[in-house]
Amino acid sequence: MADAGNKRKAGTQDLTHPQLRAEQPRRALNMAQPKTDSYDSHLRSVVKGLAWRCLATLATISLVYAFTHKLALSFEVGAVEVVLKLILYYGHERAWNYVTWGRLPRNPDTTTRESHG
Repeated sequence: MADAGNKRKAGTQDLTHPQLRAEQPRRALNMAQPKTDSYDSHLRSVVKGLAWRCLATLATISLVYAFTHKLALSFEVGAVEVVLKLILYYGHERAWNYVTWGRLPRNPDTTTRESHG
Protein backbone atom coordinates (compact mmCIF):
# COMPACT_ATOMS: atom_id res chain seq x y z
CA MET A 1 0.00 0.00 0.00
CA ALA A 2 1.36 3.40 -0.97
CA ASP A 3 2.16 5.90 1.73
CA ALA A 4 -0.61 8.55 1.82
CA GLY A 5 1.95 11.23 2.69
CA ASN A 6 4.09 10.45 -0.36
CA LYS A 7 3.32 13.07 -3.04
CA ARG A 8 5.47 11.37 -5.67
CA LYS A 9 3.73 8.97 -8.02
CA ALA A 10 5.41 6.24 -10.01
CA GLY A 11 6.97 7.64 -13.20
CA THR A 12 6.70 11.28 -12.12
CA GLN A 13 9.09 13.71 -10.50
CA ASP A 14 8.73 15.00 -6.97
CA LEU A 15 6.89 18.26 -7.62
CA THR A 16 7.19 19.25 -3.98
CA HIS A 17 10.84 20.23 -4.54
CA PRO A 18 11.00 24.02 -5.23
CA GLN A 19 13.51 23.75 -8.09
CA LEU A 20 11.42 21.13 -9.89
CA ARG A 21 8.26 23.21 -9.47
CA ALA A 22 10.06 26.22 -10.95
CA GLU A 23 11.17 24.18 -13.99
CA GLN A 24 7.69 22.91 -14.85
CA PRO A 25 6.52 25.90 -16.97
CA ARG A 26 9.74 25.77 -19.02
CA ARG A 27 9.33 22.04 -19.58
CA ALA A 28 5.68 22.48 -20.53
CA LEU A 29 6.72 24.92 -23.25
CA ASN A 30 9.56 22.59 -24.31
CA MET A 31 12.09 25.36 -23.75
CA ALA A 32 15.78 24.65 -23.40
CA GLN A 33 17.50 25.33 -20.12
CA PRO A 34 19.77 28.39 -20.24
CA LYS A 35 23.41 27.43 -20.62
CA THR A 36 26.33 29.38 -19.23
CA ASP A 37 28.71 27.74 -21.70
CA SER A 38 27.09 29.16 -24.82
CA TYR A 39 27.07 32.53 -26.53
CA ASP A 40 25.42 34.20 -29.51
CA SER A 41 27.18 34.01 -32.85
CA HIS A 42 27.11 37.00 -35.20
CA LEU A 43 24.61 35.16 -37.42
CA ARG A 44 22.28 34.47 -34.48
CA SER A 45 22.36 38.17 -33.58
CA VAL A 46 21.43 39.06 -37.17
CA VAL A 47 18.55 36.54 -37.30
CA LYS A 48 17.21 37.74 -33.93
CA GLY A 49 17.41 41.31 -35.20
CA LEU A 50 15.56 40.48 -38.42
CA ALA A 51 12.77 38.63 -36.62
CA TRP A 52 12.26 41.47 -34.17
CA ARG A 53 12.44 44.13 -36.87
CA CYS A 54 9.67 42.44 -38.88
CA LEU A 55 7.32 42.58 -35.91
CA ALA A 56 8.33 46.06 -34.84
CA THR A 57 8.09 47.47 -38.38
CA LEU A 58 4.58 46.10 -38.79
CA ALA A 59 3.68 47.92 -35.59
CA THR A 60 5.23 51.16 -36.88
CA ILE A 61 3.43 50.91 -40.23
CA SER A 62 0.15 50.27 -38.41
CA LEU A 63 0.63 53.23 -36.08
CA VAL A 64 1.55 55.65 -38.89
CA TYR A 65 -1.49 54.49 -40.86
CA ALA A 66 -3.76 54.82 -37.81
CA PHE A 67 -2.70 58.45 -37.34
CA THR A 68 -2.45 59.56 -40.98
CA HIS A 69 -4.67 57.17 -43.00
CA LYS A 70 -1.97 57.38 -45.71
CA LEU A 71 -0.82 53.91 -46.75
CA ALA A 72 2.11 55.12 -48.89
CA LEU A 73 3.49 57.28 -46.07
CA SER A 74 3.10 54.36 -43.64
CA PHE A 75 5.24 52.09 -45.81
CA GLU A 76 7.82 54.84 -46.47
CA VAL A 77 8.27 55.42 -42.73
CA GLY A 78 8.40 51.65 -42.19
CA ALA A 79 11.11 51.21 -44.85
CA VAL A 80 13.36 53.87 -43.30
CA GLU A 81 12.66 52.64 -39.78
CA VAL A 82 13.48 48.99 -40.49
CA VAL A 83 16.92 49.72 -41.95
CA LEU A 84 17.93 52.25 -39.32
CA LYS A 85 16.76 50.22 -36.35
CA LEU A 86 18.23 46.96 -37.65
CA ILE A 87 21.66 48.59 -37.78
CA LEU A 88 21.19 50.09 -34.32
CA TYR A 89 19.98 46.77 -32.87
CA TYR A 90 22.92 44.79 -34.27
CA GLY A 91 25.38 47.30 -32.84
CA HIS A 92 23.59 47.26 -29.50
CA GLU A 93 23.66 43.43 -29.36
CA ARG A 94 27.35 43.26 -30.17
CA ALA A 95 28.25 46.06 -27.76
CA TRP A 96 26.63 44.17 -24.87
CA ASN A 97 29.17 41.38 -25.43
CA TYR A 98 31.77 43.76 -23.98
CA VAL A 99 29.73 44.65 -20.89
CA THR A 100 30.64 42.37 -17.99
CA TRP A 101 27.85 43.49 -15.66
CA GLY A 102 25.34 40.71 -14.98
CA ARG A 103 27.34 37.98 -16.72
CA LEU A 104 27.86 34.68 -14.97
CA PRO A 105 31.12 32.76 -15.17
CA ARG A 106 31.27 29.89 -17.62
CA ASN A 107 31.04 26.38 -16.24
CA PRO A 108 34.67 25.28 -15.70
CA ASP A 109 33.80 21.76 -16.94
CA THR A 110 32.90 23.00 -20.44
CA THR A 111 35.16 23.56 -23.41
CA THR A 112 36.64 26.94 -24.19
CA ARG A 113 34.89 29.43 -26.44
CA GLU A 114 35.60 28.83 -30.11
CA SER A 115 34.97 31.20 -32.99
CA HIS A 116 31.60 30.34 -34.56
CA GLY A 117 30.83 33.40 -36.57
